[in-house]
Amino acid sequence: SEYVKQTDLRPRKIASLLAKCSAAIAYAHGEGIIHRDLKPANILMDPKDEPCITDFGLAKRVDEKGEVTATGQLLGTPSFMSPEQARGKQSEVGQASDVYSIGAVLYWMLTGEAPFRAESVTETLRLISEQDVTRPRKLDKSIPADLETVCLKCLLKKTEDRYANAQELSEDLRRFADGYPVLARRESNLVRWGRNWVRRKSRVVATVASFLAVVLGVWSFTVWHKSSRDLEVAESRSNALEAVQAMDLETPLGLVPIPVPSDNALTAGKVKLGRALFFDRRLSFEGDLACADCHNPKMGWADGLRVASGTHDLPGRRNTPSVINAASNSHFFWDGRADDFEHQALGPLLDPKEMNNPSEEYFVQSIASDEIYLSQFELCFADGLNANNVAKAIAAFERTLLAGNSPYDRFLDGDETAMSISAMRGLELFRGKANCVRCHTGSYLSDHEFHNIGLPIPKEQPDYGREDITGKESDRGKFKTPSLRDVRKTAPYMHDGSLATLRDVVEFYNNGGIEPTNLDAMIEPLGLLKNEIDDLVVFLSEALSSDDYPE
Repeated sequence: SEYVKQTDLRPRKIASLLAKCSAAIAYAHGEGIIHRDLKPANILMDPKDEPCITDFGLAKRVDEKGEVTATGQLLGTPSFMSPEQARGKQSEVGQASDVYSIGAVLYWMLTGEAPFRAESVTETLRLISEQDVTRPRKLDKSIPADLETVCLKCLLKKTEDRYANAQELSEDLRRFADGYPVLARRESNLVRWGRNWVRRKSRVVATVASFLAVVLGVWSFTVWHKSSRDLEVAESRSNALEAVQAMDLETPLGLVPIPVPSDNALTAGKVKLGRALFFDRRLSFEGDLACADCHNPKMGWADGLRVASGTHDLPGRRNTPSVINAASNSHFFWDGRADDFEHQALGPLLDPKEMNNPSEEYFVQSIASDEIYLSQFELCFADGLNANNVAKAIAAFERTLLAGNSPYDRFLDGDETAMSISAMRGLELFRGKANCVRCHTGSYLSDHEFHNIGLPIPKEQPDYGREDITGKESDRGKFKTPSLRDVRKTAPYMHDGSLATLRDVVEFYNNGGIEPTNLDAMIEPLGLLKNEIDDLVVFLSEALSSDDYPE
């Protein structure tokens, strides 16, 4: 409480603090403990301005019963108490109750007051149980709408309408803090009015609902057989058409058409199937990791980590590359060990540090009981569900992840206003003094070759890059040239994730690398001045960012 009073907290800082609190509560929930008395006074700040959840004196284990303390008082602090606690229904108190209390703390941090406070405890409890909270933006219009939406979702009366758990709340708060849209959706005024009306007219609603239920039941039984059969026939026809209908893949401005192998032609059904598999955690041994966890659409289809994090959070040894425009590659992975998209899709499924499946049969069996998958595979592939077809479906989806139509593309297409003056100066450096086009060339801004750019090789667990594949010492320290399209979204950079920002990257090249052993002949000091580095960074971050980015 004192920290909030003494500190000018911005909305993103508030979201960041409570994201950490929510993550801590999620951990407690994972251990089977419900706090039951979350409030500002129970959140302490350490010397590093990190929040700490304290005072678990009223906590209980999830499997414990009991509705009151030894003195017969309700559990919790009234102003930050959930509706189920306010009604004295402690048997209903669970994880969602702590989510409500975190929402109440968020409300207090945004508005300076608790969601409900009356002259007496009894009246406060009645308001918590019966009334909707005043929207924070009615009290302060400067409060961001997304953060208000997160807050109001926490404060919904029904436990099932709130965030499913504290971890989901933490992730949504983290999204806001990092500048991304939240997943929570605002409740419309019509829904809000209807809910309040139903609450006030509960007896009338119950009578009418009972009558309508009888009428609806008779009508539903009459039409059920016909309508369900019609839907099955229509869906079957639609799926069959999607499975065989060739898909015309639109190439964005600035890109050249991508190659599609003859044995894995694109169809709408195959792409739809591949997308479902891409986001399905059942394909990992522990059921805890999907392709999309390392190639997250909200993180530039990468993961934002220095090196990849696999099953059980095991760290990999290389940075996760984006799959955007990866269909243009002639080799896949940093060391080029896969020659086509299908083998690239299969690799992580069997990697012990990634999805950790002991065999191809294992991940096939993990989805073999899913009738929808079985039907889709039978429609899309003559030989149905197998490991190769899982890889083909995922690869088909990934081939559709294309991003062009950047200011750079529109500038080359004749729009002289598409890029800023600074970005145009950066382009001249890119082509000239910095000579980035030696490697970052062509439509996809990559030569698809392997180079040693002067990054040091670790002494412990050395990574020799391309040499590990070819066995040639001349390939030591060489890694594939990544595309620079939408590079702003995929920090940190380099195969080892050692450079945090684009400025770090430009300065690294400006210095001519670090490690001279087996250094590519093209790597040499550039002699760029500070203002030239500024312009080159602007070109990379602004001009190469697509306006039609896949989500």
